[in-house]
Amino acid sequence: MKGRSLPAFLPAPRLAADYIKTFQATGCPNPSPATGRWMTKSDDTVFNAMYSSCTLTAQKEATATQVEQCCGSTPCTPTCVLQTFLQVGVSGATRGGVAWNSPVILEEGQLFNPVDRTYTLTNVPTYMLGGWYVGSRTWPEGTGWEWTISYFPPCVLYIWAWSKHDFSAGIHTKLAATGWAEQEAAGFHLSNFDPPSTHRVWSKTFANGSSVRISGLSGRLVAGVVSQEVGVGATGGGVSWNSQVILVEGTFFDIGGEYPYNTYTFRNVPTFMVGGMYVGSSTAGTNGDEWEWKISYVPPCVLYIWAWAAPPEYADQGWGAGFDNFDPPLTATGWAEQTAAWFYLSSTSISWNRVWSKTFATGSSVTISGLSGRFAGGVVFQEVEVPAKEKEEATDDAALEEAEKMEDEEKTEGKE
Repeated sequence: MKGRSLPAFLPAPRLAADYIKTFQATGCPNPSPATGRWMTKSDDTVFNAMYSSCTLTAQKEATATQVEQCCGSTPCTPTCVLQTFLQVGVSGATRGGVAWNSPVILEEGQLFNPVDRTYTLTNVPTYMLGGWYVGSRTWPEGTGWEWTISYFPPCVLYIWAWSKHDFSAGIHTKLAATGWAEQEAAGFHLSNFDPPSTHRVWSKTFANGSSVRISGLSGRLVAGVVSQEVGVGATGGGVSWNSQVILVEGTFFDIGGEYPYNTYTFRNVPTFMVGGMYVGSSTAGTNGDEWEWKISYVPPCVLYIWAWAAPPEYADQGWGAGFDNFDPPLTATGWAEQTAAWFYLSSTSISWNRVWSKTFATGSSVTISGLSGRFAGGVVFQEVEVPAKEKEEATDDAALEEAEKMEDEEKTEGKE
């Protein structure tokens, strides 16, 4: 793999779906509550506001608007449970004869096991930064033991573990045999660890379920698990597609792919795509005569498809699979072309890219058929907030104001 620097880190965005699932876990079954105000407040404030809305409804003390926010169009009598974290990604881990820590946001320099040691995670791969991280107390080990990881779908789980067998409990063989894909993790290690450590990273996407078990481990395990949101994914074209990353200026077109494609970076990324979740292929597409591309997503969202669009004099080198024609297969199905002036891939002199967009309020996937030839392109996901009713936002404000007041009082009492 050719060495390279990594693009700047941006925290992983949170989705309205995360808050809806958390509200439902609180006890309110409304499938589409107003979420706008929640996404601008602290987690504790939101959890208290959700619990307040639920208990008022359960105690028959809520207004009609508050009942609608909690129950939706069908009356309900909820049983309420105060939440302590968003229902997203990894929620915990067990086994190995030790306790596992609660999830925290993963940053460069994160303490590996903060209660017991001062080792820090160093040169963390960018695709893991901003995700939820669960590490162990010291040390999980045994003979023929099983590691159970709990999560809220959909998500991508990344397992990192010590490279050598002495502290890996044989996990690399187990993961390779059960559908996990190894990811690039050059330079990823624990600081101040003797002997020096190097780590391998594996990933797998979970669209449903609630836990995964890694069985048949033997020995001591130095490892942890990280989750990232799944906003978008892709299949088709006879190749694998990468897990999503946050798109910024300078993001690699083909993360983890084959040289030289893995050295190309995006330049002049349109502002409407920056900060979205990007999925590209692990190689530059396929040579198939006719194939289809399936994109999965979490609604509501806008999907942006970009594709190679070589000028006519370089048509024989174009890798647009039909997207670079004047009548691409998108226009007939409601996709709208966007202005993307000077959007190109570095290290290429003829890569001028075109971009199309489409909004999806419902559903979970879209299939683009009739593609032909090799494809250099990808998809970017941006969340769209569903407009909330004015009365619902007012209800949201009231609950949030009360929750923020409680939080401020608790902070004041703590200082006295």
